[in-house]
Amino acid sequence: MDDMVSIPYSMARSLMSTDHLTGFTVKVDKSDNVDTVIRRLETVLDETIDSSVGTYRLEDGNSAMSESTEETTSMSVVLGGIAGIALLVGGIGIMNIMLVTVTERTREIGIKKSIGAPRREIVTQFLVEAAILSAMGGVIGIALGYLLSLILGKAMYDLILFPSALVSAGAFAFSVVIGIVFGIYPAAKASNLQPVDALRAD
Repeated sequence: MDDMVSIPYSMARSLMSTDHLTGFTVKVDKSDNVDTVIRRLETVLDETIDSSVGTYRLEDGNSAMSESTEETTSMSVVLGGIAGIALLVGGIGIMNIMLVTVTERTREIGIKKSIGAPRREIVTQFLVEAAILSAMGGVIGIALGYLLSLILGKAMYDLILFPSALVSAGAFAFSVVIGIVFGIYPAAKASNLQPVDALRAD
């Protein structure tokens, strides 16, 4: 669109010294009236243009917009599925790390429980650790997203693109929620350890 110029029909005839038309753009006051306008244009063109001399084609802007919307929706579904799989894999990874952490800190948990630490405190401790771990991953992901948006936007479209701040904040919050959700099982496992068994562990 940056390389296009719209000029009046009379000027085009004067500059090009021809009556040949390549196209007209008709603007409609409301999108709901597009079908009605197209039917009227077809009637006028059928009566005006002799099919043995010339032809015409009418294009509906709403149809092109609908196709573009469908393509965008399909792309969003595909990207959403990929993101969902990535989040699931990342969540499982966080859960595995936290389970290993619980195993390595069994004696620490046993000492805390033996001096009277309630289950709630142990659960909160491990949930906070899982949230911090996933939050760090979210920050790294957002930083990479900003960097790639700048690079690809400049390379492909010659534009400076920035992800929405609201979307970035939502992504960060969602990463924290993922860490908490997948950290529940390791935290519950840690809180259920018996002090005697935990202190006896190597």
